[in-house]
Amino acid sequence: MDTGNIKQRIEIEGLEIIRRYPSNNALSDYPREKLNRNIEAYKADGDLAWVIQECPAGGKNEDKAYMDIQVKDGQLIAGNWIGLDFIVNLKNGTVSPAKKGVRPW
Repeated sequence: MDTGNIKQRIEIEGLEIIRRYPSNNALSDYPREKLNRNIEAYKADGDLAWVIQECPAGGKNEDKAYMDIQVKDGQLIAGNWIGLDFIVNLKNGTVSPAKKGVRPW
């Protein structure tokens, strides 16, 4: 596992979840695909389990990085910089809105 740009680490259900974010001086050169899919899960043996789904809200070419991860009520929650929180599926990294009845896209 590359240890560069790690801003947060959380362990949940046998996975190490990391959130990456580049330093301010490197942000403009950071690839959008990596910026918008900046949460990764690793198995106990260090193998990559998944990379988070890009936030479904907003346009395809917008920056919408995840800015926070936390465990709430046993679920991994990822908040992004357009103000939305998502529940992260720990099996595959897909996301769904954290608030019921809210469809942000």
